[in-house]
Amino acid sequence: MIKLHMKKILLCVCFFLPSLYIFPSNASQTEQVDQLYRSKEFNCFIDAVYNTHPVTDIEQCFKNLSDFLDVDSQERTAEILVKAHASMLLGKHYTIEESCKDKNTALHYLELSEKLLSTISFSNSYLSALATSVKAETAGSYFLLDPAAYIFSYGLEASKLITEALAFDPENLQALLLLANSHFHTPAIFGGSARKAAKTLDTLKNREYLMYPFQLFTLYELRGLIAAKTKRTKEALDWYHKALTLYPGNNYIQELIDKL
Repeated sequence: MIKLHMKKILLCVCFFLPSLYIFPSNASQTEQVDQLYRSKEFNCFIDAVYNTHPVTDIEQCFKNLSDFLDVDSQERTAEILVKAHASMLLGKHYTIEESCKDKNTALHYLELSEKLLSTISFSNSYLSALATSVKAETAGSYFLLDPAAYIFSYGLEASKLITEALAFDPENLQALLLLANSHFHTPAIFGGSARKAAKTLDTLKNREYLMYPFQLFTLYELRGLIAAKTKRTKEALDWYHKALTLYPGNNYIQELIDKL
């Protein structure tokens, strides 16, 4: 009877424990981050952001992801990195999405991303580059909040961090996508150009199979923007429609299509 009673207690305890991700004991930090990026919780959040779901749905997905990651423990370095990435994306969404622009909320999530990233470090060059890329995109999102005010602070910082990320890992996919994006959107007077962006993206050929869906989306979006800028309308449409196969509800891509 005592053994049976103890089994019932254990079952109850296990039932009410948080649903934490338990990694194999020999999983490297890189493998841990990869598994988290492929988790249903992270992809629920990503789908909500990139498909431009109502902001209440996006916030709920972020809460679910945060509960899943449980970053209270400083030992959960992989989880902290992934939550910082998600927090940056949410802050960026509040920065650029017309339907829910909110500077104060954007600042809240961008500051949270910065705070989380300040608590971790990696000896692994791939993860150091990935974390620095998230920092760069956070700086870029601050810049987008007020370009005139932040061009000589966060604008320059974003560029510096992209260079730093590539110094850690010259082949890092996230850093190279950010570099291509920077080349495309930086005014020509400061050295930006569609040609430089295209040349950077060319280095990613035959590496698409290594990308997460949100990275592929960025690749297709940039290819479309470059084609549109150089008056190759049909090619631009093809790239935009490829992007929509990943996230069919994306408002930005639909707006780009409507403008052609």
